[in-house]
Amino acid sequence: MKQSILLFSVLAIVLTAKAQYSECVSDSVVFYRNGATISKASILIPIPQTNQYQTVHSVSFDGGTYCETDGSRDTYARFEISDLAEDSVVVVVRSVITHNFITTDFSQIDPDLHYDETSDEYLLYTGATAGLFVDPNDPTIISIADSIWSVSEGIVNYAFNCYNYVAANYEYLNPNTGLHPLSQILADGGGDCGNLSTIFISLLRSKGVPARHVVSVYANGGFHVWAEFKMEGYGWIPVDVTYHQSDAEGDYFGRYDYNATIVGVDVVHTYSRWGDDDTYKADLLQNYHWWWWGYGGEPTTVWGTVGEATYVGGIETADIHRMNVFQANGNIVVELDEYADGHAVSVFDMVGRPVVIGQKMRGNRAVVSVPATGIYMVNVDGTKTSKVFVLR
Repeated sequence: MKQSILLFSVLAIVLTAKAQYSECVSDSVVFYRNGATISKASILIPIPQTNQYQTVHSVSFDGGTYCETDGSRDTYARFEISDLAEDSVVVVVRSVITHNFITTDFSQIDPDLHYDETSDEYLLYTGATAGLFVDPNDPTIISIADSIWSVSEGIVNYAFNCYNYVAANYEYLNPNTGLHPLSQILADGGGDCGNLSTIFISLLRSKGVPARHVVSVYANGGFHVWAEFKMEGYGWIPVDVTYHQSDAEGDYFGRYDYNATIVGVDVVHTYSRWGDDDTYKADLLQNYHWWWWGYGGEPTTVWGTVGEATYVGGIETADIHRMNVFQANGNIVVELDEYADGHAVSVFDMVGRPVVIGQKMRGNRAVVSVPATGIYMVNVDGTKTSKVFVLR
């Protein structure tokens, strides 16, 4: 059975989102039997949802079941495999996603806002709901929070000061080791992206400010987690203390310009691994989970994420004009904002061989004929871009 899901939502907040580009993202798991007798096996793969960072236009997968976690909008596909006779089986979740850039206009936020402290969302994201992983009542967190709060002017300034404090006082440690209890992170003096975000989130929740993790993957198989906090009436504001820790001069407070695929918010959810009754609680579902029942052999899995761009938008050329690239009827359409006639568009393949050289633009548009399939890079007046597009 093939599952196809259309996912759309409307978001009205002070965060300004600019579409960057769309891509087809495929998350796949290959399950190898390795001689084992498999009575059944279960594989879970997260399904991305539409949010401020991305618009998910569609999701499809074959032979799986669409599932939701308890107490969260996070979703996943569950693949149940019975009496496996083949040497291997492949399961794939395919998504069509438009990534967004986000900039927060803090001048538009009311400093005198008040939270609805009785709402389910407020209680969820200000409490110790993530077990040992987020603890606003930890004595060390309370002490640090009180110190920072005493020199802060309002919630946004407090969040900004916490962002700077965590980046300056904790190290990036133990990458790809999963979430650790907050007490261990503090004792170690840091952690990887998810654990550094835990400190920031705990500091925000300690002062009654809703905050949570954002869990993501990249098309090259990389992982990343950052934090976000909520301002009532405006929405969730991204904060990346990890990137700030490695780049002290960078601006990662209220800004997002990554190409990550967000697969979940918050951590510690309940999942079903076989049917609706066989549930378990996991720290996070960032790539996949799997189990098998049987005997003999040692089954293994291999996971991978691949993304293929379908159009590219918002590329900055050398003179700060903006270029948009689209597909249309087997051709590439290049549009340049505020460009006059006479500029030249060139197209190269990914090994640098020219496909089109010096085609003149008419007005702000050029329609470039290229082979029906391929991966290409667009240049304008010899200025290279770092973005590519796929035509197929």
